[in-house]
Amino acid sequence: MQDHIFIAKKIKSISRKEVDFLFSKLNAEEKLKGKRKIFIKPNLFAPEKSKTGATVDFDLISYVVDYLNEIGKKVYIGEVAAHQYDSEKLFRDIGVYDRFNAEFINLNFTEFKEVLFEIKGKKYSFKVPKIVLDCDGIINMPKYKTHAATLLTMAIKNFYGLLPGKEKWRGHALGLNETFYNIQKLFPS
Repeated sequence: MQDHIFIAKKIKSISRKEVDFLFSKLNAEEKLKGKRKIFIKPNLFAPEKSKTGATVDFDLISYVVDYLNEIGKKVYIGEVAAHQYDSEKLFRDIGVYDRFNAEFINLNFTEFKEVLFEIKGKKYSFKVPKIVLDCDGIINMPKYKTHAATLLTMAIKNFYGLLPGKEKWRGHALGLNETFYNIQKLFPS
């Protein structure tokens, strides 16, 4: 698969037109042929508006979901709230259950499958959401920012939000960067 880099002037808010342009440049419809179930992992871990820099813009998520629905995909969106938040309350409060034309899944309360991660030469069993493993494709929608434990997170740390709460703590204790690596191997976006 060929990598793409796009540079554009800063815009105040994104529109469906820009999303359609991006997907056309990525030849997304062709790349998604034969993939029926698509999982979107946005960064929605906290009750923050996107302009704070913490979370992804809801309109952007909606445009991506609409595009995928229009080309015949079954779309799932999933997230785990940060440890200090009650996931169910957070997701109700920010309106994700009613906002998107997709099935929203609280990844703390779903069926899991055990997978092996190799961290510092040892194998550890981690629980990951079965729904993500069952999907044909995954779209990572991070918010680019820094992080105290690992400096720059880019898109990799957003996938850390695929792990339920206790598994995140284990990843921190066993080796954060190695856990990131294992998640990325398991879910290449």
